Amino acid sequence: MDPVKIGLAVQGGLSPVCATCKKYWDARERNVPGDTCMARQGCAGPISGGDFHEYEGPITDMSRWCFICAESAKYGVQVTGSPRVVGVCEDHVRKLADLKPMFGNGPDPKFVLKSKNGNQTIREILGLEKKSLRKAMAEAEAHFDKQDGVAEKREEAEYLAKKSEE
Repeated sequence: MDPVKIGLAVQGGLSPVCATCKKYWDARERNVPGDTCMARQGCAGPISGGDFHEYEGPITDMSRWCFICAESAKYGVQVTGSPRVVGVCEDHVRKLADLKPMFGNGPDPKFVLKSKNGNQTIREILGLEKKSLRKAMAEAEAHFDKQDGVAEKREEAEYLAKKSEE
């Protein structure tokens, strides 16, 4: 594998994992179109629900490097049903938060994030609070009350009511 070609492939948007895989470069030698490789069973990364199961290359510990940019990983992605942990850095864990479920509703069941604090959801890692419907409605009402000036009017009415009681 040519390091310059690997670098150009990564700069072009290819995952560093794919860019360092023998099967990817075998496909280039055989003029296979696009970024398709010679994997027989649909090798893919966590974004596509895979764990690079057919990877053949110099990376021996996928958990140490971000599979998107090859920087040091802070978290690990473990695809459901796979023992392999694939690394992801602080910047790119946010990209995973934007993913939508491939099938059904609710959070994507395809992978679990691992960190030094154990298994975490993306919401926990990014510090996003899980709100109940009741809390979300109360926050929305408070927001619109403030926007409409209702909160000040309510406070003024309460103040005047207390004042008249004295």
